[in-house]
Amino acid sequence: MTTGRRRPGRTAEDTRPVPRRRSTAAARPSSANWPPTARVLGWSEGVHLRTEYLAARDAVVRHLVERHPVRAIAAETDFALSRPARHVHPRPGP
Repeated sequence: MTTGRRRPGRTAEDTRPVPRRRSTAAARPSSANWPPTARVLGWSEGVHLRTEYLAARDAVVRHLVERHPVRAIAAETDFALSRPARHVHPRPGP
């Protein structure tokens, strides 16, 4: 059930990433060897319809498809806005 109230607008200050500790950053795999065995990737949209988020998501998807073995990505998105995505032409696989 919703209350009908909208969330207040976000500012650039609100969207700044939280700094990571060195130990956390070091434990994460580099993009050179990630994802090692993933063939399907699920992507949840944490921030809806923000230009910066959409640009970053598109860059990550392009990188994963062009440089890694990822061939299917399940994304939470708006149905009408996702229609242009069906026009992506796959490259021949291995």
